[in-house]
Amino acid sequence: MILGLAMGFSDDQLANGLGVSVPTLRKYYFSVLKRRTMQRDRFELWRMETLAEQANAGNTGAIREMGKIMERRDKARLAAALAAGGKSKDPGKKAAAKEAAKQAASEGWGGLLSPGYEH
Repeated sequence: MILGLAMGFSDDQLANGLGVSVPTLRKYYFSVLKRRTMQRDRFELWRMETLAEQANAGNTGAIREMGKIMERRDKARLAAALAAGGKSKDPGKKAAAKEAAKQAASEGWGGLLSPGYEH
């Protein structure tokens, strides 16, 4: 069941493989189904650990495969960053200063910070 989740099987496929209906699957395996997204990451980590053990034993094919996986992950991360417009989550200094000024104005300093204020 967990391997099926890691491989991206649907609820219909999992229920069929276990010989139960989809409602029965959801009723009795709900805690396992809740961790669906985690299972893929766990499988990938296990796979990398297995490859690392083989690479340490001198298996050059495992070393090459680890390199390929790393390249694919780096490309996917770069593609995601480009799709997000290359914007970082951290605002720049000017944007942070503007936000701090807005926040100060909304916290009761508005009269003192408003344009045209004279003391």
